[in-house]
Amino acid sequence: MQEMLPYFLSDSQLRRRLATLNKVKCIKVGKRKQGTEITELGIEVLSQFENLMTANEKKAVTLLE
Repeated sequence: MQEMLPYFLSDSQLRRRLATLNKVKCIKVGKRKQGTEITELGIEVLSQFENLMTANEKKAVTLLE
């Protein structure tokens, strides 16, 4: 997952963020190498964030990818 990010997060930072997203039901974390899956709620939240982003913010995110 770290390789997909445009910036570095330590393992503990990444685990904390995943735990928070799991707690608010935006993702579902599998047990023992089952992976992590975004939920319908997570997709909706992500869509809302994308709609709120300005054109310049969207350009910045694209450049980081």
